[in-house]
Amino acid sequence: MPRDLTTYPISQNARFKLIKSGFVTKEDLNGFKPNELATETGLTVQEALDVLDIIFPANSANLASDIIGCSALDVLLDEKSQSPITTSCKAFDLILNGGIPLTKVTEICGCPGAENSNVFTTLC
Repeated sequence: MPRDLTTYPISQNARFKLIKSGFVTKEDLNGFKPNELATETGLTVQEALDVLDIIFPANSANLASDIIGCSALDVLLDEKSQSPITTSCKAFDLILNGGIPLTKVTEICGCPGAENSNVFTTLC
């Protein structure tokens, strides 16, 4: 089954340009070089290179060999390079170091009606 491009951590701008140009699945990008993809989609060559690096990791063909081939430093640097998802609440994003982190399980819980509490209102 083809993997949809929306399942990859690609920037919203790049995703929009890819989909607008007819690239919907991973298989649609097979065989493209960064300059060819840039020409087809209107992305910069660097953006196209970043997209291809995300979709087709250079070091491995599957996730298992990716994990085995990485050091802890590689994983940490990769984690630090990813932008978190903002919650649109400055104080809450500050607590979460910029927002909800990608590639991690994040659970946010509270008492029923917590969104109406003075603490939450004060934060946001």
